Amino acid sequence: MKNFLHLFILLLTQNISFSQYCSSNGNGSDIHIFSLGSRYNSVPSGNNGYYFHTNTTFQMPRNYCNLMSVGIKPTGSYTGAIAFRVWIDFNNDNVFNNANELVYQAVENITSTGAYFSYTVFPDSMYYGIKRMRTVAVKGNVYPSACSIGTTGETEDINVNIVTADQYCSSKGSNTNYEYINSIQIASLTHTTGNNGGYNSYCSSYFSMQQSISNTVSINVGYPAGSFAENVRIYMDYNNDGDYADAGELAGSGSGVGTIAINVTPPYSYSNKVVRMRVQMKYGSYTAGPCETFTYGEVEDYGVRIWRVGAPGSEEVGPDELDTRSASKSPSLFDLSYTISSGGSIEFISKTDENQNSEFILMDLNGKMVYHSSFRKQEEVIKIDMANAASGIYIARLQNGENKRQYKINWFN
Repeated sequence: MKNFLHLFILLLTQNISFSQYCSSNGNGSDIHIFSLGSRYNSVPSGNNGYYFHTNTTFQMPRNYCNLMSVGIKPTGSYTGAIAFRVWIDFNNDNVFNNANELVYQAVENITSTGAYFSYTVFPDSMYYGIKRMRTVAVKGNVYPSACSIGTTGETEDINVNIVTADQYCSSKGSNTNYEYINSIQIASLTHTTGNNGGYNSYCSSYFSMQQSISNTVSINVGYPAGSFAENVRIYMDYNNDGDYADAGELAGSGSGVGTIAINVTPPYSYSNKVVRMRVQMKYGSYTAGPCETFTYGEVEDYGVRIWRVGAPGSEEVGPDELDTRSASKSPSLFDLSYTISSGGSIEFISKTDENQNSEFILMDLNGKMVYHSSFRKQEEVIKIDMANAASGIYIARLQNGENKRQYKINWFN
């Protein structure tokens, strides 16, 4: 016993680790992971072969369907199949070999601009605390292992913190014999659900919206017998605090027969994240709030990813950072917009109603100029080839007299 105690103390003082996670890395050619995301936040990444996001931890409520995402794009000109898998070491034994620890796998096709792929994770009540999540993506249609070495692709690790489940209030219709939510459409995506008896949560199904612009949500009503005017309210938990009680989270209302179209405009400050959306449809009147149980109608909950205007991974710089437009001399029309093309270029469009010289500059964060032009037009189109540009943050600036508008662009190559 004495010797055992001495050995135990020695091990504690030496801080010996009995096991470590296996190595996994790719050669970075052809494809790489450029983003990992969760409902609460996301992390960008470059072409590293392997990367551990030591400064970020994703929060993941247990007993809840957590919507996650991975962004994958080619390093070169590759288009075609990619296979990726995601593991979480739920029992903290430093390996990913338990049956439930492979939380997602897919074979997808990507183009030269890459794509985001979403999946859901549902930790049950036996898991709690910090866990390691590993994502491995490889070229082709053969699934990788958690310990892949030298593959054509990339591996990224990040910690997730499994916490107490969210406490969203309940809301439902008690009778769907006369009306129910048959389907919901946003942009080109439609989820047809049929009669769910008053309530259902589709957290594994998600929509996309752009911030700062009007997004049309179309609710199609199912009528088992006759047709009636319905009243619909849409709530969005923009700040992800587990309720719909904050200012602005009643995102839209509308009424009608058949299909009801409601416009929702997510605020600028809530972008590049996933939020919970609640759709309440009630006969006779609007619901009194997001937590009402009523007689006739139905309620459905969804996940919604809110994108920045322009393109995923890009953002307009706010006035507290770089936008220094003059309030006293700002023209009624002064705008800079852009789109990212599949061919590896960015097209900027500047507009102004003042007939004076304008200057456009694109530079990296070190101040190195990538592009510069001057013009005297009310509308100018500027297309910049970025195929050989390094991945990183770029600043696009349009200046007209004392007016200046700038964008911060996360470019992935």
